[in-house]
Amino acid sequence: MNRDKRSSKKIEKRDKSKDDKNIMEKKEDEMEANRKQLLDSISKLSYADAIAELDRILLKLQDDQIPVEEIQANHLSAKVYLQHCNELLNRVEQEVIYFSDTID
Repeated sequence: MNRDKRSSKKIEKRDKSKDDKNIMEKKEDEMEANRKQLLDSISKLSYADAIAELDRILLKLQDDQIPVEEIQANHLSAKVYLQHCNELLNRVEQEVIYFSDTID
């Protein structure tokens, strides 16, 4: 009888572990989809607008009253806005290099 209980508990533990893994995978997929959607929505923003949004997010993250559930979403948003700003800066840098080379 004890053997059956232990076996049953092992199966329950394994099933819970699989459920937890599935939940984590779904959460990661959802986060990636949100990141892509956010990236698409900000791709047309100017550098100044993206920096302003980053500042707004940073203010929210510094607030002690922010719910824990929002921290991850805000962090993800900040990363996407920062990536957009870096891409804009890189584009301008390449244009400056190109034009300075053509002038010389």
